[in-house]
Amino acid sequence: MLRSMIGQKRFHPSQDPPESLRHSVWGGWETDAGVDVTPDSALQVTAWLACVRILSEVIASLPYITYRRLSRGKERATDHYLYPILHDIANPEMSAFTFRQLLTAHELTRGNGLAEIEFNKAGGINALWPLDPDKTQLYRDPASKKLYYIVTLPDSVGGNKVRLASERVFHIKWMTSNGLWGMSPTWLARNTLGMSMATEKHAATFFANGAEPGILLKTPQGVTLDDDAYTRLQNDWEDMHQGLEKAHRVAILEDGMSVEKLSMTQEDAQWLQTTKMGIANIGRIFGISLDMLNEDGASTTYASVEQFTVRFRTFTLMAHTTRWDSEVNRTLLAPGERGSIFVEHLLDALMRGDSASRWAAYTAGFQTGVNSPNDILEAENRNPFEGGDQHFIMSNMLPIDKIGADAAPKAP
Repeated sequence: MLRSMIGQKRFHPSQDPPESLRHSVWGGWETDAGVDVTPDSALQVTAWLACVRILSEVIASLPYITYRRLSRGKERATDHYLYPILHDIANPEMSAFTFRQLLTAHELTRGNGLAEIEFNKAGGINALWPLDPDKTQLYRDPASKKLYYIVTLPDSVGGNKVRLASERVFHIKWMTSNGLWGMSPTWLARNTLGMSMATEKHAATFFANGAEPGILLKTPQGVTLDDDAYTRLQNDWEDMHQGLEKAHRVAILEDGMSVEKLSMTQEDAQWLQTTKMGIANIGRIFGISLDMLNEDGASTTYASVEQFTVRFRTFTLMAHTTRWDSEVNRTLLAPGERGSIFVEHLLDALMRGDSASRWAAYTAGFQTGVNSPNDILEAENRNPFEGGDQHFIMSNMLPIDKIGADAAPKAP
């Protein structure tokens, strides 16, 4: 057993990543359904597009804050060079929201979200510029053993290949088999996507024929059409009746011909079930529940919405935000800053319930001294007032070891 494991061929970053980990530019990956799939064509599947949109938009819309550690607690480090890049403007051509949405979408479709780090002379960071993961390869120099990214530039700037040291690349990875390069979700789910694309193509063809299962034009017994008449009749019928906008037109038959409709096949009758199965499979891949995909039949009640949000935050979003946080702390912070500076998504922005629930929580926090009046106002996006930073607590609460102390007899 040990010998067989040693003899296995393992992926090494000094080689090109295997085809299964890269986007093929020659028409996509073949699937069992007979439909080629690429990360771009996969977005034509509405369930896949919805999952990518939901995750990338939600992650990009969460407040992304750079903090400074205090002896107890933390404060916003608005004076740090990372704060405006991650919170406001990633580069002169792109807002922080657009940048984070783009890299997350690349991660969800290609498995890797990449950006070049633009440093200034002082060693800080001026901007983050997205890289095309389809035109980027990972490479380890055989002499120095250092990792590099080989990037093919756009044709507008020459189309040449440049080599970037790993220290100059910010890299968000999806699930990975080697810790260095993310596997492509599109490649892993290619058969599911191929089936969904084939199902949609079947439906489009079905409705292009007026949503009719099939038509037979029958000639009377003993009448045989020659090739020219057969072709003319077929073309005339399709020109008159193919497509929904031509449905229910009057048909004029000749030479005693009659029309017979074919019954709907079992495959046609199961089209809806196949579509639902594809949506469910795609939702499983991304951890998105059917109610978020607006799937008919998904059970959702007003009382369960908050619990769905908690589940979405815990089992879906947290992995993505943690991936961003850890990679920012590893790549974008200087080694001497990592103990005092850190970044974090504000996931509490997702947990704003109805007004009654919010104010009940505020009241509980105020009465126990956790929240000041200004804390509550800021949470409600309102301006604080002077003197509102004072904390209060219920006066009838005592430490356990003080209970009964006043009633104890005093020494004479």
